[in-house]
Amino acid sequence: LFRNKLFAGGVILGVILQVAVSAAFVFVATYYQSIRGDSPLTAGLFYLPTTATIFLLSPVVGIVSARVGLRAPAIVGSVTSAVAAGMLVFLTPDTPVAFLLVSQLLFGVGIACTAIPITTAILNGAPSERAGIASASNNAAQRVGNAIGIGALGSLLVVTADQWFADAVSAMGLSSSSSAAALGGFHPLSPPGGGSDVAQAADAAFVHGLAIVMGVGAVINLLGVVVARHFLPSGPIGGDEADADPALA
Repeated sequence: LFRNKLFAGGVILGVILQVAVSAAFVFVATYYQSIRGDSPLTAGLFYLPTTATIFLLSPVVGIVSARVGLRAPAIVGSVTSAVAAGMLVFLTPDTPVAFLLVSQLLFGVGIACTAIPITTAILNGAPSERAGIASASNNAAQRVGNAIGIGALGSLLVVTADQWFADAVSAMGLSSSSSAAALGGFHPLSPPGGGSDVAQAADAAFVHGLAIVMGVGAVINLLGVVVARHFLPSGPIGGDEADADPALA
């Protein structure tokens, strides 16, 4: 199946999309609740622009993809998702709500514009008798992307936040043991003399790590442009590309 460029491109693009999106959704939700102090309900409401945009835009993207091909929507989606992630590089503990909502809206546009081409490429890149395998591959690509995004980028967040926090606490004249205790959960138990400064340093450390992760996520999304240009067709595709060229199946 992976000898078929259409199928392979869809799977690769699916992994790329999920790496960046899963990291953004999981860690930004933590930002809303742990740094901004929002309730779980309020944090969930921040994602309404993303959900609504995907719901409203997906049918339009399907129509456009059928007319102009899969490449253009996938490129637009990858760039838009990269912009959304790039905006989050500039997060601070008190970033305005409007800024956050614009980023969430752009994520919705990016997901809608890439999800349709990804699914279409995978299903059309496999012969009809392997439709079940193709569907499972689409799901597997998402799961792999989720694992990489949350695991690898999560580790990057912890490492960068840990280093930033250690430097900040050291500048306050606190011991390394106090630093380690304070780092737990990014909302520390203040050691004597630390007070709110340590808590603020912990918040700033998390935001710093999150900004680094979102920058990496933006770059990963831009890799989707390269994949789309190389693997996805620029014109309308038939109902079953693999059946049209059995050698690729």
